[in-house]
Amino acid sequence: MKKIKFEVKSARKSEVKPDGTKERKVVAVIELTDYDNLAEMVSALGEQRVYELANAQSKTNEKNAARAAAVDEPSAAFLRNKALQSLITNPAKLAELQAATGTPGKVEEILAEEIARIKAEMGLPAAGAEEEDEAELAPSA
Repeated sequence: MKKIKFEVKSARKSEVKPDGTKERKVVAVIELTDYDNLAEMVSALGEQRVYELANAQSKTNEKNAARAAAVDEPSAAFLRNKALQSLITNPAKLAELQAATGTPGKVEEILAEEIARIKAEMGLPAAGAEEEDEAELAPSA
């Protein structure tokens, strides 16, 4: 068994640096016990507490696995960031993007096209595909 000092940081107590990034402030330093084996842990905490901890961690793992499986497509922010990254790392696309900055709506149009390309590459439905499917299911008047 070994003791480990651990800094506890708080997002609420963060400080904004001059470059705009946030540095989370250390609000406490705690000492944790790292057990070498199960017998040592049972001896220190008791059998019931070890079962409680193991069950809680097992539930957390199962919930996280279910959440990960339920995500069927990336968020709009993820897709937008991926599109921007793709555009600025391609010299031809970057030049097109720079040329479009003065034209209202053109940058968004270029981004939308790049997002559609990325979604197709990922095998995701195109924007509006869900609405078209729902329209087909709607009863006719």
